[in-house]
Order: sequence, then C-alpha cells, then structure tokens
Amino acid sequence: NYREFHEMGEVYQNEPNKDTTLILNMRPEDFGNLNSLEQTLTLNELNDHIADLKMKGADNVPIYVIEKYVRYMSPFSAIILTFIGVILSSRKTRGGVGFQIAMGFMIAFIYIILFIAAKSNAETGATYPLLAVWVPNIIFTAIGVLLYRFVPK
Repeated sequence: NYREFHEMGEVYQNEPNKDTTLILNMRPEDFGNLNSLEQTLTLNELNDHIADLKMKGADNVPIYVIEKYVRYMSPFSAIILTFIGVILSSRKTRGGVGFQIAMGFMIAFIYIILFIAAKSNAETGATYPLLAVWVPNIIFTAIGVLLYRFVPK
C-alpha cells in the first residue's frame, strides 16, 4: 500500500504485499560491545574471527591481526629477556646484586615501553604489523648479543 501525490490530489494504491525483507549475514551478538575481545579468544577462534571480519569488510581487522602476531612473538620475548638477565647476573660487581637487579628491571621496563610504542604504531597503520610487533625482539636480541660479546668471562 502506498500513496502518490499529484497536482489533482492524492491517489492511494493498494497492491499485494511485496517482500521487503533484507537478509544480513549478522547475528545479534555481532552488535555487542567487543572491547578487548581479541585477548579472550583462543588462537583458532581469533583466526575465525579475523576471517569473519574480513568477509564483512570491517575496519578493525588490524587489531586482531596484531594480537595474533603478539601471541607468536611473546614466547621469544621471554627467552630474549631471560638471556639478557642471565648475562647481566653473570657480571661480578663490587656493589653486589642490587645494581644488576636494577639493570634487569630497567631493561624490562624499556622493552615494555618499546613494545607498546611499536604496537601502537602498528594499530594506527603507521608500520606493517608483523614488523612492528617483532621490532622490540630484534632490538633486544642485538643488545643481548652485544652484552654477551663484551661480558667478562
């Protein structure tokens, strides 16, 4: 049913109902609040969610891709920071272990700051996500190798 307006007046048309339903490939939970969803998904769920978002043409896909890269990078960062910590603790200094512990905390703090900055650059699109996530590990691997070469044996 619809109305048409003309100069002479209004005409009311009565037609059989047309099917005007719009079929969308979305579920009600797709409209929910998805803050920090990427951190709660398993790796398989994360991969499926990335594929879903790409299919829907969503613009927040890089956040989930970065989270996937971070999950692969994190074990290596633990190994690298442990390697640096072992090198620092093997040095014998007159001041005792306090200085070495402080150096270890300082290096870990610098690593975290560098990681957050690199991840932010990747999320804004300023840097390629895979490279941005691995930059802190590459830098601290180089630092670890330099420390190893110059540590007194």
